Amino acid sequence: PLNTSADRRCCRSLRRCKPAKSPMDDIIRWWNGLEQDKQRAGIAAVVALLTIRTLGTAKSVVVCALAWYLSTRLPPEASFMPWFERWFKTDYFPRLAERLKHELAQRAARRTSILDAMSDKVHAWLVGNTKGLQAGVVFELLDKRVMFSTLLVVRLASVNLGSHSRPSFVTFVGVHDTWMLAPWHTIDVDNVSILDEVDPTAANPRRSGARES
Repeated sequence: PLNTSADRRCCRSLRRCKPAKSPMDDIIRWWNGLEQDKQRAGIAAVVALLTIRTLGTAKSVVVCALAWYLSTRLPPEASFMPWFERWFKTDYFPRLAERLKHELAQRAARRTSILDAMSDKVHAWLVGNTKGLQAGVVFELLDKRVMFSTLLVVRLASVNLGSHSRPSFVTFVGVHDTWMLAPWHTIDVDNVSILDEVDPTAANPRRSGARES
């Protein structure tokens, strides 16, 4: 309890006091309020200063000029999907086809239904002998949503080459008006979960048996 007037005045004074604002809070609030382009420009300026301090003025000018040039030649996001479709059909699918054929043969052996087993065997034959046609069919099963991000001189695109339940995300790099597979990525051709989009139960023999019994 407050027994004296001095105590009450001290309490009222404390209630009126506000916590001191940190300068960092103002900086963070200012940074978050900037447009994305201005944030990128700010990051570029910091990188340029660090480069100058590390490499010296002459080398830094060359590096910054190269970075500026590459930043003006980023491939547009709209150009990715046509390129990705060509890459999928001509580069990725031929390597995936043999693994798909093997997986379909294994699924056929697990089937309890003769008709479903025959269907898997036919699909395995088609994948092995009509790769060009099947590439387009499998491509249509893919999730076409792409996650884009830009890091100064490169544009990144992430795509799921697997199924919704068993995703396999792969990153591609866009630089100087072209796209390529990210150099740190190794394509996992053993991931054939895209077949789950055709028949989800076939990937799980217990569920498949329960459905067909």
